[in-house]
Parts: sequence; C-alpha cells; structure tokens
Amino acid sequence: MKHLSCFVKPGSKYVPVGGSNNCLAFLNGRQLVIFYYNQQQAAQEVHFAVGEKVIKAQVASQSFNTFQTEI
Repeated sequence: MKHLSCFVKPGSKYVPVGGSNNCLAFLNGRQLVIFYYNQQQAAQEVHFAVGEKVIKAQVASQSFNTFQTEI
C-alpha cells in the first residue's frame, strides 16, 4: 500500500486495464501511473499501449514494477 500511495496522488482516477489481472493504472491530469506484477518465473518484455504511445519494458521475474508517463 505504501508504494502505491507514493505514486497515486489525491484526486487520481482509476483507469481500467484490459487483458491483465496483474496491472493497475491511475490517471491524475496528464500523469499516468501503471503498476505491473510479473508473476512468471522468468523475466519478460511487457508492452502498454496508451493512445498513440507504447511503453515497452523488460521486467524481472516475480517483480513489482511502476511506470509513469505523461499522456
């Protein structure tokens, strides 16, 4: 909980994310914060499409990851 509260500011809105039970997203103005949990036993590449923007990242096995971007 503490980790989320560091990134999700008061007034942020929850953004539904399709296709993954391991992902949460919140929008505050133009700032988007994405939390992703890789439950796999291996590292993997993930892609998040936000309008025209695509965020690509390599995430470690069994790791919690936080991404921030302006949209």
